[in-house]
Amino acid sequence: MTLPELDLRDPAFWQNPSPVLADLREQTRVAITNDGSKLILRHADVSALLLSGLFVNEGISLLARRGFKPGDALYEFRRQALGAMGGAEHLRVRSLVLKALGHQQVQFVRGVVERRLPAMLEPLFDRDVDVLQPITSQLPLEVIGEYLGIDVGDRARVDALVREGQAKAFGREVTPQIVQRTNQIFSELLAFVATQIRERRIKPRNDLLARLLDVEDSQQTLSEDEVIVLFLNLFIGAIESTASSMSTGLLLLARHPELLDALRAEPARVAAFVEENLRLYPPNTLIANKVAKQDGEFCGVRFAAGEPVIVPVPAPNRDPRAFEHADQPDLSRAPQRHFTFSLGPHFCLGQALARAQLQAFFEVCSRHVRRIELLEQRIEWQPYAAITSMKSLRLRLHR
Repeated sequence: MTLPELDLRDPAFWQNPSPVLADLREQTRVAITNDGSKLILRHADVSALLLSGLFVNEGISLLARRGFKPGDALYEFRRQALGAMGGAEHLRVRSLVLKALGHQQVQFVRGVVERRLPAMLEPLFDRDVDVLQPITSQLPLEVIGEYLGIDVGDRARVDALVREGQAKAFGREVTPQIVQRTNQIFSELLAFVATQIRERRIKPRNDLLARLLDVEDSQQTLSEDEVIVLFLNLFIGAIESTASSMSTGLLLLARHPELLDALRAEPARVAAFVEENLRLYPPNTLIANKVAKQDGEFCGVRFAAGEPVIVPVPAPNRDPRAFEHADQPDLSRAPQRHFTFSLGPHFCLGQALARAQLQAFFEVCSRHVRRIELLEQRIEWQPYAAITSMKSLRLRLHR
């Protein structure tokens, strides 16, 4: 069987993936990328893939293929991450972390946004401004910094290291020099968290790091190495992806002013708006960490054991078989599962925190902002980026 091809090297694809993926989705259930990875395109098939157990997270094989090896800082960090775990060990760590991430933590996140965002908005009103840095990048950094108990003076440095390390490790090309620099970065990050733990043991604080160190379930606890990795993963996952959804939500409100009117009139509809924004503009364009558990067939196509499979998230998220008027935001849409936070055993651990932060963000915006004027109609998106991101978002916010 010859499968239709998607060329991920084409920069034009990254400027507007949804129409390209829609064409593929209507042609076929399975397509293939230029490097031979198979793509699952339809909503029902993606749900089956993520729930069936036929495909599992690939663990650290991607890093091995990119030149990282046992003993390397990034390799050891990734080896102990939840995304690379499976089976009983994954369930043990996940249950402990979920116990630490309780309802009180969600309320803490909302409180930080409600406290900080009005002051961030104030100097931006009635000005031509690119909101990506002063709001959508800075706010998630401040929220996760407070949440994890990272001192203000350390936040920007840690954020810069994380961004550089992620870009180098998962960029288009990895050279020996990049491997060396990436390991230096992650060595520094791991040492930073280890220092934070030592400080907490001497002088405890009421923050998430302290909760992770103290959490216990059926006499099981997290090791210090596990806490270090979880701490960094929470930091890594909480900034760029949240910033992406804040910026796409502002873009959606600028392009559809009736949505902002609806949120101002009925604040309870903010949760529905957040879900529609997540569905239409998932921060991760590709879920690309799954491999076939064994030889078999899926969607009428043969997979060899260990063969990678990709979910291009906008394809099932906009599948008209699952969503009526799938390309349009609809605040009255009945709840329907999208795949922005994945599904199954590796359903995003921080999704409740992300949703709380986004809901608080758009609640505050709808209270303080009457209209959002889009000053550049043609939006340029970063090509080949792991996280969906614009090069700029120039807006004028009106009171």
